[in-house]
Amino acid sequence: MKEEWLVAFHSTHHAIAAEHLAKASGWAMEMIPTPRDISASCGLSLRFTDATAVDQETVTRKLKEYNIVWAGIYFAQKNTEGQKSWQLQ
Repeated sequence: MKEEWLVAFHSTHHAIAAEHLAKASGWAMEMIPTPRDISASCGLSLRFTDATAVDQETVTRKLKEYNIVWAGIYFAQKNTEGQKSWQLQ
């Protein structure tokens, strides 16, 4: 499985601004509803599925540069039954 991670946001405004920034930067990502096991969020997250395309340090550096505030960065993990859960970095 490719490394999958997401950035959750406190506000819809910041989530949409981050999506525009990601598209302009050419990052492989998609806007998704925030998974249920992540509670500190506005309901929107950016999901990255290809760690070789862009790393979290690059993303957070750009978000800071554009004053976009995020709630957290989460990494997907599968449990013994193969179910996905999200762990805060």
